[in-house]
Amino acid sequence: MGKPKEPCQHQRDTLPLPSQDSETEPLDPTPVETKEVSRVAKWVNSRSFAKKGISYLFSSKEDRDIVQGKGAAAANAGPVLPECEICKEDKKRRRKYRWKLILTLLLPNFMNSLDLTVIATAVPEIASDFNRISQLSWIVNAFTLTSTAFVLAYGQFSDVFGRHWMLQFGIFFVLIGSLICALSHSYSLFLFGRALQGLGYAGIGTLTKIILSDKVSLKENSTNNTIFVLLNGISFGCGPVIGGYLTAVDWRWCFWINLPMAAISHVAVFFVMRKELLGPQPQIVTDEHGNTMSIERYGFLEKLSVIDYGGITIFITGACLFILGLLWGGADYHWTSAAVLVPLIVGILLIICFFYYEHLMEPGNAMAKVFPNQTAMLPWSLLRKRDIGVLSYLNFTTGMALFSAFYFVSVYFTIVEGYPAWRAGVQLLYYTPGLGVGAYLAIFICNVYPKQTWLPMFLGSWIEPLGLGLLAYALTIRNVAMVNGFLALSGVGTGIRFMPGTLHAVGMEPKRIARVVSLMGFVLPLGGTLGLTMMGSVFNNELAKGFSGIGAGSTGLDGKDTGRSAQSIDEIQALPAPILDLVQEVAKKAVVWSYVAIIPLVGLGGIVACFLGNVQITGANPDDMVDNEAETKKGEVIDEPYLFWLLKHRRRLGNKTEPVVTKGDA
Repeated sequence: MGKPKEPCQHQRDTLPLPSQDSETEPLDPTPVETKEVSRVAKWVNSRSFAKKGISYLFSSKEDRDIVQGKGAAAANAGPVLPECEICKEDKKRRRKYRWKLILTLLLPNFMNSLDLTVIATAVPEIASDFNRISQLSWIVNAFTLTSTAFVLAYGQFSDVFGRHWMLQFGIFFVLIGSLICALSHSYSLFLFGRALQGLGYAGIGTLTKIILSDKVSLKENSTNNTIFVLLNGISFGCGPVIGGYLTAVDWRWCFWINLPMAAISHVAVFFVMRKELLGPQPQIVTDEHGNTMSIERYGFLEKLSVIDYGGITIFITGACLFILGLLWGGADYHWTSAAVLVPLIVGILLIICFFYYEHLMEPGNAMAKVFPNQTAMLPWSLLRKRDIGVLSYLNFTTGMALFSAFYFVSVYFTIVEGYPAWRAGVQLLYYTPGLGVGAYLAIFICNVYPKQTWLPMFLGSWIEPLGLGLLAYALTIRNVAMVNGFLALSGVGTGIRFMPGTLHAVGMEPKRIARVVSLMGFVLPLGGTLGLTMMGSVFNNELAKGFSGIGAGSTGLDGKDTGRSAQSIDEIQALPAPILDLVQEVAKKAVVWSYVAIIPLVGLGGIVACFLGNVQITGANPDDMVDNEAETKKGEVIDEPYLFWLLKHRRRLGNKTEPVVTKGDA
C-alpha cells in the first residue's frame, strides 16, 4: 500500500510559520489522511510502457485518478503538495548525468566483458593453432595475471591523476593488446598481447566501478550499477556465442572486433565525460611531527611523488612469483622441485611483506616519515576491518566460480563432447539465464525490498558452491541437460553477488571510494586467476596421468598405433573411435577433478558470509556521509555480523519507534 506524499527537506525549511494576527491556518507540513493506493496504481505515471499497461490492467480507476490528481477522487484525497523545484532540478541533473554515464561507459564495458568471455570458446582452437594444447591455460593466465596485479595500482593512480586519464589509459592498452594478438604468429608474442589486454581490462573495469560510485548516493549508485550489471550479464551470455561464430571463421576476429569499439570509446569518453569525471584527489600526508593533512598536488612531478612505489613493486613481484609457482607445479616441474617451491615461498613472503609495508606507510609510522609525500596503495586501516576482509573473500570466490564456468565448461564441450566452437559457445548461453536471475534478485533486494546488501551476498555464497558441486556431478555422468541446468544454478549464485559487494564496500567506506572499489575489483580477478591456475594445474596433471594410464606419453597420444598427438583438437577428433573414447574419458575426469579442487574454497564462502555486516541502501548524499559519518551510520550500517545482530535484535524489529543501534567502526 502506498503512503501519502510528504514534504521534502527544502519544503519543510520554507514552509510559513504560524502568525498570531492571521486568521488562516498555516500550511501544515503533515500530510492529511488520504486513501492509500496500491503500488501498481502508482505505475500509471511510470515512463515504462510495460508498468503503465500493468497499472491499467490491475488497478482501479479511482486509485489511478488519485495518483494522477484527476476528478473527485483526487479532490477528496486532500491537498496535493506541489513538487519541490530544487528536488525537480536535482532529479533532472542526476538523470542527465546517468545518461552520460550510460552512453560513454556502455561500449568500453561491453568490450571489456567480451575480452573476458569472447575467447572462452576460442581457447582450444587458439592453442591448437599454435600446437600448444598442453599450455592452453596460459592463454587465460597471461590475461588474468596482469588484469589482477594492476587493479590496486589503478585505484591509487585514479586518485593521483584523475579518473579520465586512467580510463583512457585502460582503453588504449586494450586496443594495442588486441592488435598484437590479431597479428601475432608466435605464441610468445600472442601471450604478450593478452597481457596488455589484461592491463587495459583492469583499468576499464576498476575505473567504471569508481566512476559509478563517485558523486552519487548509495541509492543512485545502486540504480547506476543495475544498468551495468544487466549489461555484463548480456555480455557474459553473448560473448561465448560471438566468440564461437568468429572462431568458426578465424579466431583472430575475436581480437579484430575490439579495434573499432576501442577507438569509439576513446572519442566518446573525451568529448562527453571528460569534464564530468573527478580530477586528482587531495592526498593525505604526514608532516615531520606526525600530523596528517590533506594537500593538493598540481604538477606532474608532484603527482608522481605521491605513488607508493615500494608497495606496488613488492605486491606485483610477490603475486607473479606465487602464481608462476602454481602454474609450474605438476605441469612443468615436480611439486617438490626448487623451480616450484622457491617462487611459491618467496611469493608468499613478499605478499606478507607487502601488508606489513602498507602498515608502515600509515600516517605516523616509520615508512610514512621516510617517504612523507607517498600514500599507501592499500591503507592498513582499510585492510584490518572485518567486513572488508569478508567482502574480499566473497568476491574472491565469485571470481573463481565465474572464470571456471566460462573456460573449463567450454573445454569440456569442445574436447569431451566434440562440439565445434560455435556450438560450445551456444551451450554456455545456459549460464546467462542464471546470471540474469541472480542479477535481478540483487536489483530487487537492493533497490526495492528490503534495500540492503547482506541478503544477496549471503544467499549467493550458498547457492554458488551448491551449483558448482552439482555441475561437477553432471560432468561426471556426461548428462548435457543436467550440465546446462546446474550451470544456470551456479550463475544465479554468481549474478546475485555482482552488485551488492561494491555497494556494501562503498557504504562502509564513503571516504575512500577509489581504494575500496579497487580492492573489490582486485580480489575478483585474483580469485579467477588463482582458481584457473589451480584448475589448470589439476587438469594438466590428471591429463598426463590419464594418458600414461592408457599407454600414451606425457605429451599425449604419441604411440606407434596412432602416429598422432593430443596437442591438436582436429587430430583428437580424427582418432579411431576406441582410442577417441579413451581420450574423452581422460579429459572428462581431468575437467571434473579441476572443479573438485575449487569447490571447498567456494563453499567456505557460505560460512564466511555469516560474519558479514549490512548496509541499508539510502538516498543520503555522499558528502553528508563523509561530514556526518557517525550520524549517517546510525540505522544504515551494521558493522557487526548481521546474522548475529538479527538474532540479538529479533524482538526489536517489529517496534518501529525503537531506534536501531549499531556499533562503531571495528
